[in-house]
Formats: sequence, structure tokens, C-alpha cells
Amino acid sequence: MIYYGKGCDNCSQTGFLGRTGLFEVFQMNEEFRHFLTTDYRESKLLNMAKSLGMETLLEDGLKKVIDGWTTLEEILRVLGPGVEYDYCCKNCGKSLDIKFITCPYCGTAQKEICKNCQAQLESDWVACPYCGQC
Repeated sequence: MIYYGKGCDNCSQTGFLGRTGLFEVFQMNEEFRHFLTTDYRESKLLNMAKSLGMETLLEDGLKKVIDGWTTLEEILRVLGPGVEYDYCCKNCGKSLDIKFITCPYCGTAQKEICKNCQAQLESDWVACPYCGQC
């Protein structure tokens, strides 16, 4: 059952009174510590942490929705949109870290970059806002 805030005089008709914390806690172990120092890729780290028992903020929030502490709308308002940690190469289809601008597997540029200063550009820009070059 999912609960919805009804509102009353105590909560100024919002359906909320006070605050409830959302928590994302992970107890690091030696395997994770070693992985962190050798292969820093956010999506892999997140998947490994979750496999070792970490609960994300969203998962903690959903539990609190089910338990009647808050609403789904409030969790989504507080947490905002999800974050992407990786994407697929538009040429070879391999999974890439979101920070990569070139695929290390096939060498295909994934994002527009300025030929002068190497800054990442948006596809509809006609000039680089960082160095002023076209």
C-alpha cells in the first residue's frame, strides 16, 4: 500500500510534518578497497557496492514510502532525476564511463570537442564558450 499526504492544520495542508532522513550507507571491505584503487569506474563500483549490501538513497526512500513515512512524490522531489554512470559507444556498443569523450575500444569520438582547447561542446553550439574559437 502506498500512502499519500492528506494535509491538516498541523502541517499547513502539505501532508508533511518534520523531516525523515534518507540514508545510503556502505561498509567498505578489503575487496572493495582493492577494486577502488585498481579500476575506478563508477558504474562498476556502484554495482559491486550494491552486491555487497549497500542500499541506495532511492531504495531507502521506497522503503519509507511503503512504511508510510513519506510519499513517492516527495522522494522524487528530494532526490531529483537519476544519475547515469555509463552509456554505450555509438559505434561498437561497448559500455563506457560517462566521463569518456572517446571510446577506448574503437577510438570513436562520442562527444563534440573543441579542436583548439579540447573542451566538451554541445552539438548545436557554433563557437566554443571556453576559448572563443569556431
